[in-house]
Amino acid sequence: MPALPGTDGVLLFTFKSGDAAVHLAGVATFLVVGLQHFDKPSPRGGRTHALEWMVWALWLVGFVLVAATNRGGALASIVALFIVAVLRPAAARRKIPVVAVLAGAMILLGSVANTASLNIVDRDREMSPQQVVTNLKSIVSGGGGEALEGSRRWRLAWWTRIEEYTIFGDFFWTGKGFGVNLADDDGFQVTRDHSLRSPHNAHLMLLARTGVPGEILWLALQGAFGFALLGAYRRARRERQERVAQLSLWILAYWIAFLVNASFDVYLEGPQGDIWFWSVFGVGIVITQLSRDETKRVVLVPHVGERA
Repeated sequence: MPALPGTDGVLLFTFKSGDAAVHLAGVATFLVVGLQHFDKPSPRGGRTHALEWMVWALWLVGFVLVAATNRGGALASIVALFIVAVLRPAAARRKIPVVAVLAGAMILLGSVANTASLNIVDRDREMSPQQVVTNLKSIVSGGGGEALEGSRRWRLAWWTRIEEYTIFGDFFWTGKGFGVNLADDDGFQVTRDHSLRSPHNAHLMLLARTGVPGEILWLALQGAFGFALLGAYRRARRERQERVAQLSLWILAYWIAFLVNASFDVYLEGPQGDIWFWSVFGVGIVITQLSRDETKRVVLVPHVGERA
């Protein structure tokens, strides 16, 4: 993989499984709520249906890839689909069970066939069906080997330390600010070049840097956004505005996937996650306005056959 000119081996392209899992969650929930049929289905419905299942097959391959290498990313996809299944069970029961069975079959067949595994660079994990099962089990019950358990203990120890010096300590009001390297200052640095700056949790990163007042503002903002989207979804369903309801639920599930992944990784601290997150956030604000304003709803979400 080529490196950027003038850098010390910084790659031009790199794959981060947790980031990819968030967008896999967006793709899956988009398909489940039915936004691929935004207009009337084509008369050649069979072809459309076959194409959709081809997308699902590719999605499954991607999900197994990220689930083998990143527990937080896998959990983000699962939680997003769970939200859709709870709020829109009629649509979910037609697709999610089939996808879950296919995913389980892929993992089972790979395990029985003893599929050759691939080593992941800089990780003590394998890209194999067995690793997927181990990762998913470790989310619920812990364990999963020294690499997984060690990573969990390291995170919990750092997060406990942040709570001690903010909620119960001297940095309650101000936090440590955005200039300090938290990994160095808190004693949890694990890289030789001191490139790690933040704990693998965006919410606790904000607590450490802004103190309790900043954390309350962050949680209030996210909570207000989530309740507004949920309200937009229910209002659109009540008024039979199907498209607005679909968009509201899709953005709600997508946004939750961002927050789940950000709870276990350094994600919202960089442009790879931040640009996408705030873009989705902005779309969500527009959707909440659409659900209230009938004039804008007609203009921006035209009926089939109409031009915007």
